[in-house]
Amino acid sequence: MLDHARGGNDTITAHGPGSVYGDAVLGLADHATGGDDTLAAQLASPSAVTLNLYGDAGASISDRANGGNDTLSVASTGAADAFNLYGDAGKNISNHAAGGDDSFTLSAFANTFTIYGDAGGNVSDYAVGGNDTATDGSGEQFVTFYGDAGGNMSGHARGGNDALNTGLEDSVVFFGDAGGNLGDRAVGGDDAMNVASTSLVVAYGDALSMTANASGGNDTFVFNNSDNGQDRIQEALRPQDFVFALMT
Repeated sequence: MLDHARGGNDTITAHGPGSVYGDAVLGLADHATGGDDTLAAQLASPSAVTLNLYGDAGASISDRANGGNDTLSVASTGAADAFNLYGDAGKNISNHAAGGDDSFTLSAFANTFTIYGDAGGNVSDYAVGGNDTATDGSGEQFVTFYGDAGGNMSGHARGGNDALNTGLEDSVVFFGDAGGNLGDRAVGGDDAMNVASTSLVVAYGDALSMTANASGGNDTFVFNNSDNGQDRIQEALRPQDFVFALMT
């Protein structure tokens, strides 16, 4: 999508494996704007499937393009399914582009979810991530959550205020902003994690690493039923970060 194109507010439901795109299979550029799309997956497959949901674009969002405020939901009665959910872009968000405020809802059992609030790749230049929220009301999943970028954040990029809320999961890995490095003068958002797990919780408030003049956000971690002894906060906590462990 190019120029001043605008995506519609679409509702799409998937019942099998593959990929679903809210607006564009490729990218958004120039001043294009993605619609506020609703992408749903309703699966009852006896065998394991893999499904990718892209809120706006399967590739990158660049220039001054904007992603929409998308809603992605998954309901699966199968087990061992794999779901990759991208709030805005499957690849990168760069230049002055911005991700939307996206929401993710999970309802399944013993499946694997990888959630990217904005971009599966990098967020760079002056790009801005949206305020994204993921909620799992069922539990017993394997959940990995990237608040803004699966890769790095660099330049003057800014992360959104992202949140992950779950039931009792098999495992949780949480990156408040970036799965790679937060570098240059990038700024992380004020992110929140409220989770429980029967096995492992690993939490990075901002990113796997921080370099140069990057700044982290004011992050909050809440562990419920956190009695398994395997929970780890991998980021050096700053005075503005908050950690709560609620034992039951």
